[in-house]
Amino acid sequence: MHIFPLDAGHATVSVYGEDAHSGHDFTALANVPLAQVEVLVFFDSRGISGQWQGSLMQLVVDDLGDTPFLALARPLAMTTWATLLNVLVINELTPRLILTNVGLVDCTPKKRTLCDDVLEQIRFVQPGTSSRLHYLEPYVLSSGATEELYSVEYDDEYMSLLSRRVNAQQTIAIKTPLVSPRLPIERARPATFFSQLQSSNRLVDAVGCQTIELGEFDAGLTYDGVHWTPDANRMIFDKVKRLL
Repeated sequence: MHIFPLDAGHATVSVYGEDAHSGHDFTALANVPLAQVEVLVFFDSRGISGQWQGSLMQLVVDDLGDTPFLALARPLAMTTWATLLNVLVINELTPRLILTNVGLVDCTPKKRTLCDDVLEQIRFVQPGTSSRLHYLEPYVLSSGATEELYSVEYDDEYMSLLSRRVNAQQTIAIKTPLVSPRLPIERARPATFFSQLQSSNRLVDAVGCQTIELGEFDAGLTYDGVHWTPDANRMIFDKVKRLL
């Protein structure tokens, strides 16, 4: 992994990873140079979900208007709490407010190679980390092959470092909504996916910042068990706006 630049318009932001994510749910926007940023909006893929128009990121950015901000959505394929911490450290950002929704990717079931990506991000600020992979379950792929699935467990030292840096300013973390295993979705999720949603929220609690609870989502609020519908985006934005 290496540090590479992302063009955010009025600023260039540096990120530590393998490569920048190139999907439709990646966005980097700033209306001022980094030294002037007052609000950091840092989302994973759910920040944009299906499309920009009507996304949570679009609603938040439009509402911020001329407030000096930097907005990042899924800068890396594995956008996690470690990604956020590295962006703060590398760019020496000192916003007065952070709004984020990370945590889902950290905890939900993934192939070992993807978890190794997260561990490598952790090692950027803690080279000797004892953070480790946590085995979850075997999963049969559509090809018929079986893949072992894992999540990442942050060690206490890293969690302490993360909490101190994140809480150096006001941080608002949007928790992950729970979904039922009976939710009708096209892409079947591994069995442990549903219990790990709660692990994601426990991770947010461990960071110790201000949180927004979302409860349980049905098919009207999530179209695949992960990403959010326009109705969900508006509901979440209304909760965010009351705090902003």
